[in-house]
Amino acid sequence: IALRRLNGPEASADYQVLGDTQIDTDERGCLTVRGKITQWQLIVTNDLVDITDQRRFRWLGRYDWVINSGGVKVSPEEVERAIAQVFASQEMSPRFFVTGVADERLGERVVLVVEQEDALESESQLLRVVADQLPAYHAPKEIRYIRSFCETASGKVDRRATVAKIMDAGKC
Repeated sequence: IALRRLNGPEASADYQVLGDTQIDTDERGCLTVRGKITQWQLIVTNDLVDITDQRRFRWLGRYDWVINSGGVKVSPEEVERAIAQVFASQEMSPRFFVTGVADERLGERVVLVVEQEDALESESQLLRVVADQLPAYHAPKEIRYIRSFCETASGKVDRRATVAKIMDAGKC
C-alpha cells in the first residue's frame, strides 16, 4: 500500500501511499487502510504510525511489542534504532533486540538483549550514551546476553521464545 526510498540522496523515513489507498489511525495510533486493494473494506493493522499528511506516514513500530514502563509507552523499534547507531559508531554489529520484562516498580523495564556469550566491555558507557539519545523511560535499564537467539521456521528472531529462554533458562 506504500513505498519508501531506503537509500540514496532521496532516502526518506516516510512511506508514500500508493494509488487510491486512504490511511488513518485508530485509537491506539495504529494504521488503518481502505481502498481498491482492500475492496474498500477498512483494514486495521498493529503498525504504530505517525501520519505526516494524507499520502505519507512514518512507521514507528508494532503495537504488539510496546513496553509500558512507568506509565510511558515505549516502542522497542525506536530504541533499537538508537542502539544500532551507537553500535555502528563503535564499529560493533552484534544481533540484538529490545524487550520489556516485568518490574515491580515500573510495570515493565526496558531491557537490551544481545546475542553473544560475554558481556560488552563498554556496557555501562553504551547504556549512558543510549540514555542520552532517548526520552525518559525509553533507555534500557540493563543488558541480557544469550549465546544464540531462538528463531522461527523462517529464520527470524523469535523474541518471545528468546526472552522465555533467558528468564526461565528454557530452550528454544
